[in-house]
Amino acid sequence: MVGTVNNVVASKRFGFILGENNQEYFFHASEMVDHWEVLESLFAKYGKGKIKVTFEPTKTEKGPRAKGVTLFMDRED
Repeated sequence: MVGTVNNVVASKRFGFILGENNQEYFFHASEMVDHWEVLESLFAKYGKGKIKVTFEPTKTEKGPRAKGVTLFMDRED
């Protein structure tokens, strides 16, 4: 699924993604395929809703969660 990063809590290494289905998903740095530091830097520069990612949506007892989070490269060739 594709989504946009809505929030990053750098000090605790987690954030939230708004999926293309308008559902919000929690994610932790340990569930990222790409480096957390890259995402953290991009979020600080561009802010809410500007960074696209792909992820696998899952359901947990605590709610929706994103696994395998990868920065989405939208190329126009």
